[in-house]
Amino acid sequence: MEGNFKILPEDLISESIGFLKHAITLLSHNHHDVENLIRYSKNFTNFSSASIDASTSTIVTLEEIEQQLLKMESFRKSAKYAVTSIMQTLLNYIEMNDVFEGKPNMKRGYYKNIVDKSILLKNYIVTVHPRVKINYIEESLSRFIITLMQLLISTDARPISNIYIFSTITDILLVFKEVRFLHNVILKALLKNLQVCEVNLQSFSATSMFELAFYEKLMCNLTILKELLLYSVEQHELYKTNNYDLNVKVMANVNAVLKSIYMVAPEYIKRFLQECLNLINE
Repeated sequence: MEGNFKILPEDLISESIGFLKHAITLLSHNHHDVENLIRYSKNFTNFSSASIDASTSTIVTLEEIEQQLLKMESFRKSAKYAVTSIMQTLLNYIEMNDVFEGKPNMKRGYYKNIVDKSILLKNYIVTVHPRVKINYIEESLSRFIITLMQLLISTDARPISNIYIFSTITDILLVFKEVRFLHNVILKALLKNLQVCEVNLQSFSATSMFELAFYEKLMCNLTILKELLLYSVEQHELYKTNNYDLNVKVMANVNAVLKSIYMVAPEYIKRFLQECLNLINE
């Protein structure tokens, strides 16, 4: 998933979004009314609602729905296309538009669009993917997160980081932190984000309003980092867990960045930084 992304027609994006929303609806409850199931099923090619006997049962179990979807090659292909098209659209959106250089209202709109689509992807992965697993999606989503972080950071070359970029990166990490197979990717993205933060803290002299917003987002990053480290420590596998794929060098880099930020951070942030440092060195 590199640069020069192909532009996708808007109607295809709308269909992809609609598909994922319906898939989430199908698998987000313990049981379903047959009429609603048949109505939602029309969005999936070759979904056999005829196999559901409405005359003998008014409720369809989650297991029955899962079995239906698992049999459907059309569902797997459609899910792969929908997820890929939304990821590609987000990358297009950032690469081909001066996303964070417009008026404040435009910035908020761009920002919301990116985060909203990220939330939809996360909801699909959390709700549907564990039940109707499509291996390609895990690899593709991991590459997407890495590319998205790189694109967002590369859009801002100024000495003082644009708060909208920092906010967007932070919120996307918050969205995906509960997707377990992405923990290692997110931790590496957090390291990059904290490195950007370190440079800014060493160089900027800004208004108190900017500092408050900046420190709020720094705290969000530290919160995600702490949660991931806590999980790893609880598993007693800080340097060898498959969920993080961390080595000594990566942890040394995280440790060094946190110590550098600690030197210039306010007292209330220092306490949180120390908690993260303690977890790393347990």
